[in-house]
Amino acid sequence: MGAPKQKWTAEEEEALRAGVEKHGAGKWRTIQKDPEFSRCLATRSNIDLKQRHEVPQNFRRLLSSKLRRLVTQNKIEKVQKGYRLKESCFATKTPTPKEKELASRARAPQTSGPANSIDPMKEAAITAAYKIADSEAKSFLASEAVKEAEKISKMAEETDSLLLLAKEIFERYPYQPGHSMVGMV
Repeated sequence: MGAPKQKWTAEEEEALRAGVEKHGAGKWRTIQKDPEFSRCLATRSNIDLKQRHEVPQNFRRLLSSKLRRLVTQNKIEKVQKGYRLKESCFATKTPTPKEKELASRARAPQTSGPANSIDPMKEAAITAAYKIADSEAKSFLASEAVKEAEKISKMAEETDSLLLLAKEIFERYPYQPGHSMVGMV
């Protein structure tokens, strides 16, 4: 349960960015203990640091507007409380290339023959289309991860409530060897 969350100050955010640059993402305890950042991040837990680093403040708003736009473009459809790709998208969608494929395609020598020359504008458009498709896929995965994190957070809150209830019951009716608990309620 704990204390209510406080807003992040600019100083704390800057310390977090500098800590991630210095120690790397995932080294939250190390960032907290670093004397350079501990003064600013003393009131923050390692979980606070992780959550602040991974999810931007306006992520929900950006994601929901992007999803609404994709629905209006008929690329995805809203189903109950989620979204899914339209069936027609599967037939026309081209596979997203891996980063290595993009790099090798960009470095491939161009021949001067008319059959093998590719218009630079067309190549840039293709690369942009691949990157947009990749970012849309990552956006969808991120939204699913947010939903999962919210579900886990709710489960944790429910578990905390049950733990408090169990403690209250234990304090009210302490265990006494040889006595039956039947009929005490």
